[in-house]
Order: sequence, then C-alpha cells, then structure tokens
Amino acid sequence: MTLDLPLHLCIINGYPRKNRAVLDEAGVTQAHDLYLNTFLKGYLPNSQFDILYVADLDVGVPEGTALTSYDGYIWTGSNLTIYEDEKPEVRRQIELCRAIYEAGVPQYGTCWGVQMAATAAGGEVKKNPRGREWCLARDITLTEAGRSHPLYDGKPPKFDGFIMHLDEVTRIPEGGTLLATNTHTPVQALAVKHPSGGEFWATQYHPEFTLFEMARLLIARKHYLTQE
Repeated sequence: MTLDLPLHLCIINGYPRKNRAVLDEAGVTQAHDLYLNTFLKGYLPNSQFDILYVADLDVGVPEGTALTSYDGYIWTGSNLTIYEDEKPEVRRQIELCRAIYEAGVPQYGTCWGVQMAATAAGGEVKKNPRGREWCLARDITLTEAGRSHPLYDGKPPKFDGFIMHLDEVTRIPEGGTLLATNTHTPVQALAVKHPSGGEFWATQYHPEFTLFEMARLLIARKHYLTQE
C-alpha cells in the first residue's frame, strides 16, 4: 500500500552520537533508518523526511514557527533514561516534545517514544520492577479503546512484538488513553491528547524492527544482557 501524500516529516533520533557508534559497530541499522526502510519510503514515496539528532547538544532544534513547518514528528527509540532529566541530552528532548505538543503537530513514536509521550504531558516513567523486556513482547492485548483506535485498524486483538526496554510508563498523563497492555508492561501503547490540541500515538514495542535487526541489537546489548 502506498499513499500519494507529499508530507514533510521529521524523524527524531533519540540516541546520542557515541551510542549510535555502538550500534554501527554491532551492525544494527540506525533507528531513523529502521523507520525509513521498514515503513516510510514504501508507504510515502512522495514525502520528504528530515533527520534530527536531538541528543547531540551541538545540533539545533526547531522552535517557534519552524515547529509547524513539519506535518508530523516521529520519535525513535533511545538508550537514554528519561527520568534522568538533569542530563541536558534528556531534558532538551522533553522540552522539544512539549513544544511540539503546544504547536499542535501530531507525533508518533516507539519505545523511548511512548515514554516521551507520557513524560512530556505530565505522566511518569520508572524502571520496570520485572526487569528488561527483550526480544519479543508476548501477548500484547488491545484494550477496548485500542480495538476502536485508528492506530490498530485491522490489527488482531492479541499479538507479539519486537521489544527492548528497561523502563515503563507508570502513570498515564491527563488526556492519555491506554491502547494496549501485557503482563510484563501494563502500558504497551498509548494515545495522548494534549490540552493545546497536539496528539501523540506511541508504542512501547518496536513495529519498525525486523527479526534480523533484533538479532543485531542483542549483539549490541550483550554486555548488559549478560550482566542482567
């Protein structure tokens, strides 16, 4: 399926430069290219995509009217910890997300994206007491709201998904709706309607991954996985 839409989209890569280098060494496709290769180039052949390395402090971020020059923003995963917001590479991402909410431009994201959607709107994220959920998230189940939400149009009510995370959304913000859940991570998908009019759809799991890419990510994370 292709959509003949000349959209201008910004893909926000949440990984710092040094951590993108680790992915390169392990042969993992960079997070923004996962989106481009798996979804966007095929579905939106007439659209334009810009990449924003927001965690690199020497890279400027859009503000003011420049925020509305995009039709939408897509947040990738990241290996940062969102509640460590004293770190400038984390804080500037939360501030950018809040500004996009205020600008009323739609947002979508995965993993780091769902945590960003919640945190920037006043929700909460903490370390998952059940430990890391990795490789496959089993039995992701749509809520009643999820079954009628356009994000899941045509999706079965229960499915598995690629995943890699240590943290989870522990409080859904005002305006947030739980769309999907499983026993390991109660918030597997979320839609947030901000009071200013901005909206963010996000999943904790990674629909942009393939089996090959998840295998490479296991190599990139082998030190942490072995320790855990």
